[in-house]
Amino acid sequence: MKIKNIKPLAIIIVLLTSLLGCQSTKSNKADIEHKQYATYFSEHKNYKAAIANDNKKEAYRALNAMFELSKSNTDYYALTGNLLASSFGSGAFNKLDEKEFKKIAAVLGDELDSQLKFKIKSIEKYYAFKKLEPTKLLALHNNTNKYCQADSIAMRLPMTDENEALHYLTSNDCLSDALKDDPNARALYIEHLTYIDSRPDMKLRADGFKIYDTSSSQYSALSQKQQYALLSAKEQVFAHSTKTRAPTFSLSVKKGELEEPEAINKIAELLPLAEKDLAKNYQQIEALFNEIEVISKQKSKTVPAVLNLLVSLALEQSNLIAFDSYVKKMNSAQYLTKENNNYFNLLRIIIFTKSEEYANGLSYVDTLI
Repeated sequence: MKIKNIKPLAIIIVLLTSLLGCQSTKSNKADIEHKQYATYFSEHKNYKAAIANDNKKEAYRALNAMFELSKSNTDYYALTGNLLASSFGSGAFNKLDEKEFKKIAAVLGDELDSQLKFKIKSIEKYYAFKKLEPTKLLALHNNTNKYCQADSIAMRLPMTDENEALHYLTSNDCLSDALKDDPNARALYIEHLTYIDSRPDMKLRADGFKIYDTSSSQYSALSQKQQYALLSAKEQVFAHSTKTRAPTFSLSVKKGELEEPEAINKIAELLPLAEKDLAKNYQQIEALFNEIEVISKQKSKTVPAVLNLLVSLALEQSNLIAFDSYVKKMNSAQYLTKENNNYFNLLRIIIFTKSEEYANGLSYVDTLI
C-alpha cells in the first residue's frame, strides 16, 4: 500500500512524546491535536494487541476509533481508512460488509489503495455479469466454493444479498492453491478473469491459463503473445505458492551509529552512476562499492542498503546480469532470508517480461514451480 508522505511511526511517536512532555505554550487547538495523536497511538497499540490475540471485535473497535481520530491528518486518515476498508472487504472482522467497504472507499477517493480500487470495479462487474448471466454466475460461485476449506472465510461467513459479490471474490481466492495441477480450477479461474476481474491484462492472463499445459519443448513454437500470456499465468501460480518478503535495509539514523562521512560521499558518487546506466558504469560502481565496504563504520546496515538499492535500479533498467550479481553479493554475506530470495525470484520474472524474453522467463519460472 503506497500512501504519500507517511512519516515513520517510530519518529512520530518520539516527536509526539517529546511534545507532550513539554509545558505547552500553544493554543487550545494544538493541545487537542496532541491529545488526539496520543489517543490514536494508544488505540494503535490496542489494535495490534487485539490482532495478536485474535480478538476481532476489539480489533474492529480500535481500528474504527483510529479512523475517526485521524480525520485531521490526511496521511493517517488514508492509511487507517485503507486498512479498515480492506478489513471489511476481506472478512477480517468475521463480517463481509459491502456497504461499509464502499462507504469508506468513497470517502478515501483517490487515496484508496489501488488493489481496493480494483476490488470495487470487480464488485461492479460481478453485478453487471449477474444481470446478463445469473445462472452462469451462480454455477461459477458454487463450483468455486468447492475449493474452499472448512476454515476459510468463504465457508465460515454466510453469503447474503448484501455481501454476495465480496463473498464470491473471497471464495475465488480458494482457487489459488489448485491452479498449478487442477485443470478444472484453471477453467473456473479463466471464467473469473474473463468476466469479473478488473485488473489490467487479466484477459491476457486468462489466455495463458488456457495453454497452461504446454510442454517446455513447445515454448519456442508459441507466438510472442502466447509466451507472454503463459508467463503471466505461471508467474501468478508461483506468487501464490510461496511466501515472499521484500527486504527492508536502510542506513542507520541513530545517534552514535551514523555512517562515516567518507562512506556517505562514496555512496553519493555511486548513485548517479548507477541511476544513469548500470551496464555502462559497472566497473566504476564496483570500485566505489568495494571502497564503501572497506571504510564503512556501519557495514551491517550500509552495505545491504546500498546493494538493495542497486538491485532496485537493476530491475528498473531490466539488467538481469547486474541484478543477479548484486543479489549474489547479498546472499554471500547472508543478508537475505528465504522469503527475500523468493521475492527476488518474482522480480527476475518481471525482468524477463519487461525485456520481452518470454521463452527464457518460462524456462526460469518452471524451475520454481
